Amino acid sequence: MDHHNHLPCLAHNLLNKQVKSSYHKDRREPVFGLISYNLLMYNYAPPDYVCPICLGVQGIESDQTLIRQSDVVYKDDAVMVFVASYFIGNNPGHLIVVPLQHFEHLYDLPDEVGAHIFSVARTYSIIMRNAYGCEGVTTVQNNGPAAGQHAFHYHLHLFPRYLEDDIYAFMNAKRETSPEERLIFSEKIRKCDSSG
Repeated sequence: MDHHNHLPCLAHNLLNKQVKSSYHKDRREPVFGLISYNLLMYNYAPPDYVCPICLGVQGIESDQTLIRQSDVVYKDDAVMVFVASYFIGNNPGHLIVVPLQHFEHLYDLPDEVGAHIFSVARTYSIIMRNAYGCEGVTTVQNNGPAAGQHAFHYHLHLFPRYLEDDIYAFMNAKRETSPEERLIFSEKIRKCDSSG
């Protein structure tokens, strides 16, 4: 019988126990682990993974991360918001909201951190609408490789939306940008944020 059919039993048997998560050698199957607040989770980052988001959060600018401090438009003691390093189709300058602490995905994100991320995302969605003149905002958050997660640190995308922008046709055609290109957008956000 497939071990996936036994997940509810596995979760029940491990309830209220803390199990250190581990990694499967060939990465084809997630390894099950339980975290302190009783959620079954999967870890996909390899053991030698250097997290580019953690480097950006720490203010480290190197060839292991595209995040530059000039991209950062907001930072408090729990989260950071920055202009994405890749632009998508007709929707340049989208923002990314991340926790400062490393959580790989939604499955291991504490509720209070998730609530704060949501609050900051709402605030910066409104700021982005005013700064860019966009007509809407789409949020995207991927968990695991099958869902399109490439950076193994929880991150929430805020895409500016325009009528007939055809964003979904371009989702897999991202374009790496320069810090100078991104600066145009971070300055617009900072200007709108400071104007209240």
